[in-house]
Amino acid sequence: MPVDYEKYTRPRLKKIFDLKQRLARYDAENQMDAYRPYDWQLRSHKAGLTHGQVLDMCANQVGKTEGVRFEMAYHATGRYPKWWEGRVFKKPVLIWACGVSNELVRDVLQDKLFGDPATHPDSFGTGSVPKKYLDVSKIVKKPQVPNAFSQVPVKHISGGFSTIILKSYESKKKAFMSKAVDIIVLDEEPPMDIMSSCLVRQVNKQNSLLKMTFTPENGMTEVVSQFMNDIQPGQFLTTATWDDAPHLTPEKKEQILKAIPLWERDMRSKGIPVFGDGLVFPISDDDIAIDAFKIPDHFRRIAGLDIGGWNHPTACTWVAYDEDADIVYITDTYRSDSKLLSSHASSIRQRDNNTLVAYPHDAEKTDRGGEKVAQQYRDEGVNMMHTHFTNPPAEGEMEGKGGNAVAPGLVEMFNRMVTGRLKVFRHLNDWFKEKAMYHTKDGNLVRKNEDIMSASRYAVMSIRHARAKVSFRNNVRVMRGAVDPLDFLMN
Repeated sequence: MPVDYEKYTRPRLKKIFDLKQRLARYDAENQMDAYRPYDWQLRSHKAGLTHGQVLDMCANQVGKTEGVRFEMAYHATGRYPKWWEGRVFKKPVLIWACGVSNELVRDVLQDKLFGDPATHPDSFGTGSVPKKYLDVSKIVKKPQVPNAFSQVPVKHISGGFSTIILKSYESKKKAFMSKAVDIIVLDEEPPMDIMSSCLVRQVNKQNSLLKMTFTPENGMTEVVSQFMNDIQPGQFLTTATWDDAPHLTPEKKEQILKAIPLWERDMRSKGIPVFGDGLVFPISDDDIAIDAFKIPDHFRRIAGLDIGGWNHPTACTWVAYDEDADIVYITDTYRSDSKLLSSHASSIRQRDNNTLVAYPHDAEKTDRGGEKVAQQYRDEGVNMMHTHFTNPPAEGEMEGKGGNAVAPGLVEMFNRMVTGRLKVFRHLNDWFKEKAMYHTKDGNLVRKNEDIMSASRYAVMSIRHARAKVSFRNNVRVMRGAVDPLDFLMN
């Protein structure tokens, strides 16, 4: 008698199908268990242990919202994974989850945290907060915003309920006035008044945490500038580029990059703030960055020194000039807020004490002690040029007649960048950071946080004085390469 295989296989196939469905459903309703952070996300989570304000200022599509949505889930439920090294809340917490508009908060944060019951009725509980910690009947809806939540209670493993309140910046500052809040998440950059209001909400909370996640699309705003240029105790800045996101393949990166305007590429792919038309050097870092290499002896060298003051740092930039190829390489930088001239001099000598150092005309002024700043550097053993910086003179004019205007140097540097004749060693992060912030406003150069840029300009515009590496033969100083004869006599 023939066997009816369909009779036996159909129920088994159905059981397998049902099992897969249940497993898929379980995974969807327990995403928190599967989250494994990237290295940069791990740094951000860990920073919350010792810092009250953490900013993830990153490139697009690297997982900013992904990281913060799971962190909210951990804090709201009190369930932390074994690998967790960040801050821990042992009791129910009050969390604000905030974004630009009510619609964006609903479509991004709400969806990522709880699922999207508006589009898919069965999806509630398929976000980062597991379904077993949620009760749809206890949710408070947001009036006049379809399918938007205002408050969502979340069961905490210690007993009781945490509360996640969803807010938008468009509700203005008054919506951010209330009692103390344990955790505030700002997904996308907030206006400064809203950030200030959020900070006030946490003044009386000893264990409070403010987390911000955004790509700096608005350029060097007050919020960005504070974390990049004036970071305070208790603040932490996390950065991440496309290279820090393993899910972005080279093909995907190239595809996205081609669709992005040139002046936005560093901001989108690296999280570097841009200034649009106000950027002094609107050149991609990738076009000028080069891996460090040993400088050949025949390359001519010079350094530029920007003299610091009580309100801005001292900076020095070293360059090497390949005269045959007409390429200037920026090889090293120094920047310090120290007020001690002797400290700067010591650092410069330790980096390179053979290279001539060009310096601005204000170093010829006397300080309170009655001695010129440039001479004080000479007394400290720094190999300063015989006189202050001037731009190259016009053809037929004498040396020193070029003046000290800023614009010619910026034009020269920009033209060299465009034509591939100015390269910067890739590891000089401080140089690239200042380049990203170097901008004009209302037609004027913003003279803030541009110390390394100024030092670079002095060096690049002084390559006519650059000299090749110095060697000694029988105690006689030997110079290789073109040299300013007066420099040779004076040094």
